[in-house]
Amino acid sequence: MPNFRSFSSERALILIEEGLEPPINAFVAVKRGNKWFSIRDDDLVSKRNFSLLSTLTIVSAKSVAATPTVTAVTLR
Repeated sequence: MPNFRSFSSERALILIEEGLEPPINAFVAVKRGNKWFSIRDDDLVSKRNFSLLSTLTIVSAKSVAATPTVTAVTLR
């Protein structure tokens, strides 16, 4: 795999590979239609960023479900 992070001054936060066959060495992989999308297990930057994104998504979803909206109306 070429080092895509060194091609430009822009940062790639998560590199996702695409292929027709299931990946052999993947940290995470998903099949959509007839294509596989994956993050390589040896790509530490992508793994860390994906893990952070996953954690933030879970925390966000739990906090929304656990904290109901309360509407207060002052009566006189």
